[in-house]
Order: sequence, then C-alpha cells, then structure tokens
Amino acid sequence: MTRFRPGSPIWRPPRTAPDLTSPGPVPPFQVRPKPPGAMMFDWLTPAPADEVRKRLTRLARADGARGRILASERLARPTQQLERTLEIKGLGQLPAFRVRFEQGGNPTKGGVRFAPDASLAEAERLSLLMTLKCALAGLPFGGAKGAVRVEARQLDQDQREEIARAYAHAFADVIGPETDVPAPDIATGPFEMDVIRRTLNADKGRSRAPVTGLPPETGGLALREGATGLGGWRVYQRLCESGHCKAHPRIAVQGFGSAGSAFARAANQAGAVIVAVSDSRSMAANRGGLDIDAVTERKRETGKVGEDGDPGAIVETDCDVLVLAASGDVIDAAAARKLRAERLIELANAPVTRKGYEALDARGIESVPDILANAGGVAASYFEWRAFGEPDAPDESALKAQWKQVMDKAADAVSALASRTGQPVHAAALLFALDQLDPDTRQLAVS
Repeated sequence: MTRFRPGSPIWRPPRTAPDLTSPGPVPPFQVRPKPPGAMMFDWLTPAPADEVRKRLTRLARADGARGRILASERLARPTQQLERTLEIKGLGQLPAFRVRFEQGGNPTKGGVRFAPDASLAEAERLSLLMTLKCALAGLPFGGAKGAVRVEARQLDQDQREEIARAYAHAFADVIGPETDVPAPDIATGPFEMDVIRRTLNADKGRSRAPVTGLPPETGGLALREGATGLGGWRVYQRLCESGHCKAHPRIAVQGFGSAGSAFARAANQAGAVIVAVSDSRSMAANRGGLDIDAVTERKRETGKVGEDGDPGAIVETDCDVLVLAASGDVIDAAAARKLRAERLIELANAPVTRKGYEALDARGIESVPDILANAGGVAASYFEWRAFGEPDAPDESALKAQWKQVMDKAADAVSALASRTGQPVHAAALLFALDQLDPDTRQLAVS
C-alpha cells in the first residue's frame, strides 16, 4: 500500500469544516452562500468583524483575565442580523441592513448610513465596534449599525425621504426608544432621522427618543452638532495632560466632513497648527498653517478643500498628529510604513486594519482608537435620547458639562490602563471596553 505523508508532492491536508453551531467564538473565517457573480472561493474571505474579534481574543488571552476572555467570547455573534429589501420608486429594490449586539437588557444604539458598498458583514463589524465604544464610555447601550445600499450622491430630497420612511417601516419591529435607537451616519442626517421619527409616530415628551440626531425643533440637541470631532479633540487634550502627546501639535486631517472639520476648528482655536486637510477630491496644505475659516468657506462654495491633487497623499504628511476622519481601512501595513506622523487619531470607524496596528506598534506610532476618539458622538446622542422624554427644554450647558465628564473619564481610564500595563493606547482601550462589559469589573456607568 502506498503511504502519503506531509511533504509528498501529491499530499493534501485534510479538509475540515468549521463548526458554525458551537457556542464558542466564531472561527477565523465564515462560510457563506456564494453570492451571484462571485468568483470561486471569494465568499471564503474573512468577515470584517472577525478581524476585530481576533484582536480582542489575542489581547484577552495574553492578559489571562477570565472576565476579559468571557466578555470577548460573548461578542462571537450578534443578537440579530437583519437584511430586508426596500422597494423605492425609480430606484427599484435596495438591500437594507440592521445588526444588533444587545448588552444587559439595554437598547442598542448605532447609525444608519446610505452607501453603495453597504453590506451585512460591514454592518456587523461596525455594530461590534459600537458595542465596545458604548461600553468603554459607560453608556447604557448595546451596539448596532444600519445601512441601505444606495449611491447617496444621486438622491434627491424626495428619494431620501422615501428611503428613510421605507427603512423605518422595514425595521419597525426592532426600532424603538427601549429596543434599538438609530442615528445619523454616512450620507444621512437630521432630515432622515426626523422622517424615521414621524414614521414611528414619536413626539417629544411622550417617551425617550426612537432616533437621535434630530433637528432642534423636533427634539434634537445643539450638543450633538460636531460632537464626534469635538470629542476627539477633548480626548487628545486629556491624554496630553497624562503626558501621552504634545500640547500644541502640527496636525493633518484626512476627511473634512462634520467630524474632521469640527476637530480641525477646535484644535486650531486651542493653538494647534493645521498643516494639511483633505476630502475625497482634493487636498490643501501649508507648512505654516492653514486658515481653517478660509478652507471651510472654500469647501462650502466649491465642494473641495483645495486644488485638484491626490487626497490620499495626506497620510504621508510630515506632522505630529494625523487625524483619520474619512473612511475605514485606510491604514494597512503598507500605509503604516509610509507614515510620517507620530500619532494617529481615529475619528472614522475602523480606519486602521489589524495588520496596520501591528506595523504601527513596530514603529512606535501611537494611535487613539475609534472606540475612544469618536465616542463623543454617541455620548451626545445618549443625552438627546434621555432628554427627548422630558416635556421641558433641557439645560444644554448642564448637559455639555456632563458630556465632557463622560469623555474625560473614558480618556483617563484608558490612559491609566495603558500606563499601568505598558500596552499601547489602542490595545488598552479594547481591554478597558472588555472590563466594562463584565459587571464585576465595570468602573464607569453613565446614568
């Protein structure tokens, strides 16, 4: 009888199917039905959420704390993964998604985006990150994310309203002030959120908000405006007080939308020098510092921050801090090796890949992760959600003071853990979020 052994030219390793029914962590890849038009084996690629899970699992097991290990295992699968179809006149059938990770019986929280590349897999990753973000900040929410696959730039106002209304109807069995609370995201804003509110017949003073990010006249808070970018700058300042950064840095900002522009303006007013900004079509740079008011006005008038050029080149800007406020997965291992910044601040969701973090650590480049840096938006949403159920107008100055406390406590806790363990800030933030998911080790709780 011929025997074959490893190393033999015709030997093949045995094929074993992953056990998708076990209660343990999700395997390193997910077997999914082959999508129409997909090439052979394309559907065996790792799910985006599993890249986050790999980081969580490795950190938790290396640390050895049982509570952290169990918390990471509980994130192996979302509570719900929903995919439904919206019938929109003139646009046909649009896939729509909602993914939720319930935590402790609290409602879930997360944005709804209109994006041509929206998918259930990406919604799962973003909802997992939102779960960690809410836990880190001590907010009484699980994480969620929703999306509609559509090219938003081609939509008129009537189509936006129809899509938002159809989304509310499609997920009416899920959305509600005590179950799942959407918010604005990429290519959505107060208009779409108010359409969802009206569709669900929710009025201020009757219950907590079924959505946040509303217009002020229907229950929104001024605190919510620019909160993601302002929170990112506040976190940076707090880390500076702990000796983790320069007080008056030279900053480049990738992405000049709501979050990026708010960060740039706040940093500039505090004495930082903004040496470069970019959007999806252009880039503006000045080693001596840009006039942020002029850049903002140019963006408003022309739709671009500068002359035509390669906006991707901003990641190679010579600066102290590079703010990532554009999109996900922009810093992989190759991009990390080209960086000239000393520190990254992640205002976008998941802008650094798992391999990107490894390359950053090897170079000693610190990164303030998205679950801490952009938590200002969901923290402001919490106060709007709570105030919506009160008949009287809230004291916004008092709410802003409470919002600052939320951001300061989260930054201080992560900074202290990083100093105590020697972990980089991005890893310490994940470990602290896992601690917050365990009732026995939770330190922060906003009420």
